[in-house]
Amino acid sequence: MSAIGAGFLDFSAIIRGEYPEGVPREECAKLRIQQAKIEKTRLELSLIGEYSIKPITPKFNESDLPKGLDSLTSKTRDWIVKTYSHLEKIGALNVLDLSEDELFKYEGNFDFTAHETIKSIAQEYMRGCMVGERTFGHVVVYLQILHKDGLRGVREHWLKSKLTQMDYFLDMQKEKIENIFANYTAAKGIKDKSPTDFAPGDFSFITDEMTRRILTNAYVEITKADKWAAFNVEKISVFELDKIGLSDVAQILADLDGHSGMSMTYTMGNMHMLHKKGWSEYVKSFLDKAKERAKQSGSF
Repeated sequence: MSAIGAGFLDFSAIIRGEYPEGVPREECAKLRIQQAKIEKTRLELSLIGEYSIKPITPKFNESDLPKGLDSLTSKTRDWIVKTYSHLEKIGALNVLDLSEDELFKYEGNFDFTAHETIKSIAQEYMRGCMVGERTFGHVVVYLQILHKDGLRGVREHWLKSKLTQMDYFLDMQKEKIENIFANYTAAKGIKDKSPTDFAPGDFSFITDEMTRRILTNAYVEITKADKWAAFNVEKISVFELDKIGLSDVAQILADLDGHSGMSMTYTMGNMHMLHKKGWSEYVKSFLDKAKERAKQSGSF
């Protein structure tokens, strides 16, 4: 019986990105897509069937709002209720007919402008906001939908947002599967290879294209500048490349590959390891790891 047919797979674990022991990673990625499609179909049926047939109600009682907005996160729901109730109390619901930017406009770095009727509430919301969290503008969008199309409109907007997220998730998983197969195909090509099959500077044993390119460029530029002696240090730091005479080489590599601090650290670390181990041992360590990963994944 196949791993899928054995009936022991935890779909929730697969969705989170966990790989059950003994199941090839590409098979798990396929299962993620299968589960995501099921979830997407469920959302589409909710959108088309359950809610589209309900009439739009232009007026709500305050007590209806928490229950009607149960599809949202508790924080978003609470602030929608709070703001809507405030506007209703002061008789200013008509301000929700204004454009989104007229109601709330985020300027960046927690700076914003807000309509006078909701300014104090926006300030209170933004004071509790963390970096990367949605701004008060997210609440405003739902308030306007609520004012125009009622609870049914809010639910419909939420479902469409979820479907958009699901489509994005599916695209990511499909791309992941393509990358997995590309890497596994490349791994099979090195199954019977040994370090002697790769001349110094030939990084074709590395399956990832970007990694192969940045290491090749580093090897070429360091050799060209005759800077291998600079790696005769116990430890290398990208913050001290100028002290060991590698700042010029680093600048060339940054221009070639658009390095971040992390990728430059990885690149120089590999060149340091290569210099210490020697080409043959360096290649062997890569080949051994690649073969082990491929073996565990079921590629060979």
